[in-house]
Amino acid sequence: MNKKSFVLIVMALLGLYRAWAETLPPECFAEPAPGTYYLYNVKQQKYLTRLSNNFPELSPTIAEITLKQRASGYTLMFADGKYLKTGFWNNQYLWTDGNATDSEAVWTFEPTGAQEHVYRLRRSSQDTWNGTSGIFYANGTNAAIAPTEDCQWALISQDSYAKIARQRTIPDKYRSETPVTTGQYYLYDVLSRQFLNTATCSLSCEPDATSTITRVGENQFLISGANGKYLKIGVYKGQYLWADGEKDNTLWTFNGNESEKAFYIFSNNFKETNAEVAGKTMYINGTNATPNQPKLARWALITQEDYVAFLSSGEAYTDSVTVSANKELAIKYKGNVTALLQNPSFERNDKGWWGGQRVLSQLYRGSGYAYEISADSLAIQTLQNMPQGTYKVVAAVSGNSGTTVTAQVAGMSGDAVVNGQASSQNERLNMNGVSMPYSSAGGFNDKEEAKEWKWATATGTLEKDGDLNVGFVVEGSGDAQIADVHLYYMSDSLQTFAVDYGNNVDVSAHAVCCDLTANNPNQLFTSSGAITTVSGAKLWNNLIGGTVSELVLWDGYDFAPQTPFIANKATYFRTIQAASTAVVCLPFAISASTTGSFYEPKNIDGKTLYLKTASQTEAGKAYFYRSDKDVNMFTGSGNVVAMPLPSGSFIRIAHVPAGSYVQEGNQLKKNNGQQGIDAFRAFFTLDSEEATLQLNFKGSADNSVWKHPQPAVTDFTTGSELYLYNANAARFYTKGNAYGTQASVGDTGLKVKFVLSPTGTSNAAASNGQAIVKIQTYAEDKGDWQTSFITTNGAVFVDGDAPQECYWMVVPSTGKAFKLMPSAPNTTYNQENYPEAMFGLDLFENDLRTNLAALLFKDEEPGSNIYLTDWQVCTPNAYKAYQQAMATYKTALQLKDLLDEATAKNKDVTRETGIYNNSNSTQEELMAAIDSVTEKLLADEIGNASAEHPVNITDKFILNPRYADNNNEGWSGSAPNIDVAANLQNAEFFNTNFDCYQDLHGLPDGYYQLKLQGFYRAGLEAPSLQYKMNGTEEQVMNAVLYASTQDTTVTAKLQSVFTGAPTEALGVNGEIHNGSWWVPNTMSAAAAYFAKGYYNGNSVLIHVTNGQMRIGLRKQTTIRRDWVMMDNWELNYFGKEKPAN
Repeated sequence: MNKKSFVLIVMALLGLYRAWAETLPPECFAEPAPGTYYLYNVKQQKYLTRLSNNFPELSPTIAEITLKQRASGYTLMFADGKYLKTGFWNNQYLWTDGNATDSEAVWTFEPTGAQEHVYRLRRSSQDTWNGTSGIFYANGTNAAIAPTEDCQWALISQDSYAKIARQRTIPDKYRSETPVTTGQYYLYDVLSRQFLNTATCSLSCEPDATSTITRVGENQFLISGANGKYLKIGVYKGQYLWADGEKDNTLWTFNGNESEKAFYIFSNNFKETNAEVAGKTMYINGTNATPNQPKLARWALITQEDYVAFLSSGEAYTDSVTVSANKELAIKYKGNVTALLQNPSFERNDKGWWGGQRVLSQLYRGSGYAYEISADSLAIQTLQNMPQGTYKVVAAVSGNSGTTVTAQVAGMSGDAVVNGQASSQNERLNMNGVSMPYSSAGGFNDKEEAKEWKWATATGTLEKDGDLNVGFVVEGSGDAQIADVHLYYMSDSLQTFAVDYGNNVDVSAHAVCCDLTANNPNQLFTSSGAITTVSGAKLWNNLIGGTVSELVLWDGYDFAPQTPFIANKATYFRTIQAASTAVVCLPFAISASTTGSFYEPKNIDGKTLYLKTASQTEAGKAYFYRSDKDVNMFTGSGNVVAMPLPSGSFIRIAHVPAGSYVQEGNQLKKNNGQQGIDAFRAFFTLDSEEATLQLNFKGSADNSVWKHPQPAVTDFTTGSELYLYNANAARFYTKGNAYGTQASVGDTGLKVKFVLSPTGTSNAAASNGQAIVKIQTYAEDKGDWQTSFITTNGAVFVDGDAPQECYWMVVPSTGKAFKLMPSAPNTTYNQENYPEAMFGLDLFENDLRTNLAALLFKDEEPGSNIYLTDWQVCTPNAYKAYQQAMATYKTALQLKDLLDEATAKNKDVTRETGIYNNSNSTQEELMAAIDSVTEKLLADEIGNASAEHPVNITDKFILNPRYADNNNEGWSGSAPNIDVAANLQNAEFFNTNFDCYQDLHGLPDGYYQLKLQGFYRAGLEAPSLQYKMNGTEEQVMNAVLYASTQDTTVTAKLQSVFTGAPTEALGVNGEIHNGSWWVPNTMSAAAAYFAKGYYNGNSVLIHVTNGQMRIGLRKQTTIRRDWVMMDNWELNYFGKEKPAN
């Protein structure tokens, strides 16, 4: 068979996918009266059925319900004799296990008034469940005391339904007569128009697999599925049809209308002896069996060949109502009809697709699911009742080298995508879903499996309303995968809906096809509205009316915007190794929560350029950057400038001006005009003739006034409480780094005690050196002493209980300094095994390192002052005095930087300068001066602040207000959950009490408004809706936004997830329809809702008089599985007059 024939047959065989929702004409709706019906939910277009676990379900499969008159209402009985009723368990109020005499099983059909014979189904009398009293309505699959859109029901008589089914079912000419020999057939339910999978006892809109019908006697048959087992009669919790039978378990009979080739399938020849079925004739009825003969013969046998003929005939029923609904949906979503595809991203399963299998894969956007197809095969999905017009399918594809993938839609094929072209110039998809030439940067997922993803597209025209086939053909050797399938309705020949991207595309009128291309990942895509890419995600770098929701920039590529704009969130990806120096010049101000420090030039002294720390960064300005940790990104928000300040650059410069300086390591070197810089770097024009300038990050302290304090050290002694000080590093012995308990140095220290070994010298002798000691540190959290010990590769930890390798020899150095050398009685780390080994700080290749090492050897030191091994001790009183002096010293330096800034801005800071110039000024005096200078620096910005014109001072006082680095830095108390991997830049608390807060200082006196974007959901979806519908929601809003000063605390309840929520879907992953509202149900959905401005109604107003305020969010009562989402803290200053409202 040639490939073309193969593809055509497979396309025909793979059947119809129906996004199943059956539209029924109103003329078949019946008035309530005793009798047997199908109960049809008009909103969901499905039928009420009973599950074996007693829950109700809305299903595309019909299920008989018998109405019986009782008092002033009706009872609704299912086929197995159980009744619909109300009850309560685990937030479920609607049940299907009632009895005929239950008072909770009487119902009234209340006309909606909107459409004839459409009713609200409600209880006939008041119930009280879970503390809620009232008349309960059947809202779809649950009940509540207020009706929702799902409380719209119609009764469909069996005769009316049969008439409709005959019009829409597969015609009898494609059905088979009663088998005379063994054969393979699809078992087709002519009433529900679904296929029975006899391996799973499940119905589906397309045939999963054929069944084997084996004739064993006169009208006696065995029915077996693809699992090799047989259909049988069994009994378990109301289920009587089973797919795990043995060959001789149950014999079946076919009997019915031969002319229409529709049969009853029943058995009275089975081995089950349970009294529920024994001696009865059991009929297959949907996915179960019943002793009552169905009113209509409902089963047909269809061979694979006949099914192919039916699909090829064009006789499949087209429902004009559904066509119109699909057309309306296409118009509503501006041509993006991806929602009509089943499982377009394969996140949940692969139902609706044929020809392959769902697999976990490395996609271009990270780990996710794809659909894998074998070589020379086809994957397909068919949508029914689609309007005529032109369609475009777009999907990400990847495959083994030598394979091609060709997209198809409406019988037309796109260009074949060739896989396996390993070339740096080969275009592929980056994580933004944009096709561009591959490089090691550019936002590509660098896992090997993810490097070859590309867009495959096809455009085709459906000439008339009906079935639309979407498929992907794989040719060559090896497998291929598809992911993130999108479907667009481009036009109906009269009107254009979806369009391909063009600059300034009108998104208000058109969906934009997601197969975007670019040569640069930093390119801006301009449009009149948000463009979505994969899985409903927003496109990065989408400029809309002067704003970019999420700006993402990659190092190694130019960035050249035409005009300034605003970025709600901005991220710059660049890897900078720990302890290295880098120059950074970004078009946005970097978040204050960024790890590491930024520096700017302060003054030049000979061959040294002294730097000062930048308290905050400015968009377009160049800074030196250092961190003690590896970093790979910087974040920020706000104004994005189009042009940097002089000497900085957002694009690569091949040749910087001669005589300027360029950074190399910890130096600046003057260049001759032949050297260039990469994008987001800078050159420096400085008043110096030196060829090289060393960078000094510690600044040049004003030694004429303030001098760096030194601790008062004492002689070494054992048995006393001391603090251990590294004289060269000017820091104390503490814990940190690995596990938080590795021996390290820091600005503060642990209390230590030296304990002589059993063979050590006396205390007197120890003062002269050569003592053998253990180092014990006091653990505040345990209230006890712990012993420092040596482990693998000479690493030292401080939290030993009774370690073995814990002894040190104390060897005098200079003055009161001494060395610590690992020593016997250690069995491994001692001077015999490691002669001359010393304990100290190793700064080789990382002068920001803080973890200590036990095996440093002087003769191996790779330079001077690399191994810092001199130790001293000071008493607790001396340590306390030093810490107080250091706090005052640092405050003085902070004040000096502010004074320099204020002087440059011509501010009068005479009084504050006098405080700085007095080296006897106290910490309190210096802090007051800082507050005063800060207020003067802010005066220009906030001086005119008022209720009518408040000033946003968020970034000046709140640390990490937008969780921009996906961490909780700056916040105290309870730590929220933050999804670092997803880069959502928001935070949540789930099913827990909490109090998270931040203390603010230096605030000008006046009135402040604290705002927070966020919501509270009072429990799971169902109970939270119940609170909303019964009017008790306000009483259970347990999450509280607060601001407090020394005098007062003001609070406001965090708004509900329903407050201001839309009544139409936003079209993002993770949102759900709850009652009349669409609400987020995941952190990613919440991020999308926040970006669109929802949940901004949380605020408090507070008066500050002493410059200090605590802001926070807390919850002290938990409702099971309640949920809080938050982002975008904001602080606005109103001045000193209280706002009117």
